[in-house]
Parts: sequence; structure tokens; C-alpha cells
Amino acid sequence: SNIQYRDTLTFTNGCYTFVVEDTDEDGLNFWANNDGTGMVRFREIGASWLQNFNSDFGTNIIHQFTVGYTQNNSSINLNENWIIFPNPTRDIIFIEGFSKQKTSITILNNLGKEVMKMEVDPQGVISKQIDISHLPMGVYFIHIKNSTEKIIKKVVKL
Repeated sequence: SNIQYRDTLTFTNGCYTFVVEDTDEDGLNFWANNDGTGMVRFREIGASWLQNFNSDFGTNIIHQFTVGYTQNNSSINLNENWIIFPNPTRDIIFIEGFSKQKTSITILNNLGKEVMKMEVDPQGVISKQIDISHLPMGVYFIHIKNSTEKIIKKVVKL
């Protein structure tokens, strides 16, 4: 009661789970007793609050989060060399990357049936615009393959 705990943590890129447990199972601010009041919240140093948790939580708070990864879906990093955007999309997808060899790009539907395939021969930077307006709405898988890498990524067509 009447004690404040403040910690500064540094995270490397990755996925994390934050857990707060209350042994008497009434949270930090239960309306039916007077154990005291409390709060739990996350803030980036020098910034506004990122997450403010309800203090009347019962047994525990479980919060899962990532550090160092984008949360918008305007582009998806497949690895350090390739991006596909936009995702989701309606008509056109762009595939950009770098390859030192001939690369095949295959699009499969959600049943694994090949719906499009193309070979890209230039060595160096690859920038390919692909029209998928003729395909029905659904989930598709883009396979980018050459002798040194095989990348598979999901794209949603609206």
C-alpha cells in the first residue's frame, strides 16, 4: 500500500509477454474493498503513454507486444532483401528486391493451385508490378525462389 514501483526496461527486437499477478485476485483497485488503489501503464521514455491497463482486473493482466516491428501493413518485409506491398490489395501488388540470379515469382491460391508465374532475369534490383485484378477475392501466397532463397508470403486480395 502507498508504494510506487517504477522500472525502466530496454528491449531488443522481438515478441514479449508482460504479466501482472495479484495474489488476492481483486486487482489493484477493487471497488468492493479498500486494499488501496494502483495502476499499471507502459510509456516510451520521453513520449506519451502507450498502454494504460484497467486496475480492477481480478487475478492477472497478460499483455503481449512486439518491439522493433512495424504495425502497419502498407509493406511487409519478407527478409532484408524483399518487400511486397500493399497488403491487403485490390488490383496491383508491387514486389521489390535484390537478386544476383534468375528468380521465379509464383502466386498460389489458398488451395495451393498456381494462378500466376513469372521469371525475373535481371541481376540486381528487381521491381515488379503485378496486376491481380482478374483474380477473385481471397488469400494468396507469393513464392519468390532462386538458388539461394525461397520466400513465401501471404497476400490478401479484397
